[in-house]
Amino acid sequence: MPESSLLPMPEPRVKGRKYIGWVVLGAVVVLASFAGSLWWSSTRPEASYQRGRKALISGDREIVTLESDKLLRIPGYEPQGALLKGLLLARIGKLDEAIPWLGQASDREALAVEASTVAARCFYMSGRYLEAIDAAHSALDQDATCLDARRWLAAAYYDLGALSHAIAELERISVEAPADARADRLLGLIAKDGEQYLRAIGHYTESLRRDDQQPDRESILLELAESQVKSGKFPEALVTLKDCRRSAASLTWEAECRSNLGETAEAHVRLRDALELDSGYFPARLAQGKLLLDGSQTEEAVGVLQAAIQLQPQHSQAHFQLSQALRRLGKIDQADVELRRMGEIQAMEREFTDLHEEAAKKPDDADIRFRTGELARKLGKSKLAEVWFRAALAINPHHARARAALSQQPSSAGT
Repeated sequence: MPESSLLPMPEPRVKGRKYIGWVVLGAVVVLASFAGSLWWSSTRPEASYQRGRKALISGDREIVTLESDKLLRIPGYEPQGALLKGLLLARIGKLDEAIPWLGQASDREALAVEASTVAARCFYMSGRYLEAIDAAHSALDQDATCLDARRWLAAAYYDLGALSHAIAELERISVEAPADARADRLLGLIAKDGEQYLRAIGHYTESLRRDDQQPDRESILLELAESQVKSGKFPEALVTLKDCRRSAASLTWEAECRSNLGETAEAHVRLRDALELDSGYFPARLAQGKLLLDGSQTEEAVGVLQAAIQLQPQHSQAHFQLSQALRRLGKIDQADVELRRMGEIQAMEREFTDLHEEAAKKPDDADIRFRTGELARKLGKSKLAEVWFRAALAINPHHARARAALSQQPSSAGT
């Protein structure tokens, strides 16, 4: 064997090992670069904002607060941080705290619609209706298709008694959101309260067509039945009432239908059943007195109508019916007293209607709303009086007479 063959042979894989080393090094560099990219992406303000948005949806307050505070410290991203903070505070019911943060966010055009819409909600829920209107208009100025802003706008106008403005917004919502049942529900109520019963029927029917299982379905059905009765649509009202639960209200409206269809005995039974369910239900007592009077059961009618007036002393029709009954019994002086009382109440009712119409034309007049509330209270409409006093305070929080009147409201208000 040649001597050279005894020399150490070169290691055959040295070249390959160097290659592998370079490959491993390259992979490490790539992975490090990728990891760095991921880290950079995760720390970018946009990613922080998106994490905050997802946390809002999942209800993770800690993450929302963390990301909000982080963004508030980054120049140029303060509005996103403010929006996250405002949305979180609004969600947990801290409305007054949410409003300033939402105001900061509304300065950024891309965030303005959402921030102003949520601010409108906060203002509305706090009873600050004029500010709710301003915030909703700010959102709609940016995006006229923002239906949530339009909903808060309609609600604020309605609660201020600015009904023509509320109707305009509700009608637009009804057209632009064909699946939304609530706009027509409120339009129906406005029409019914304005004694536009045929229009009310149309809106109630449309609302139920869009959603037959609304939370206040029972109230809608009763209001629809009332509108049908007052429009003389008695068979249709009976069909509607079949879907209502058995209550003093539903039985009273059924009695009205039966009476007008000549089914007097059935009407008496329904009214008796209604008063067994609720002996203090004024509409049933009044209807019973009128039915007895129409059936020439005059003495019985007097007793029932006097009981009705005890329940609601400021109801003009109760005094009128009692005056008729007393006159038939020859008690002329007593009948005249009741007739004069009816006239006094009717004068107040006309004034109330006039004030209501004036308030509708002047959505920012607190005094008109206070006067309307005062008159509602005189008419025995305590709940309605409270609504008007609150509307006055929504316009002018320093309205001393409205605040005093509100503090004097009974703890369990009547109708």
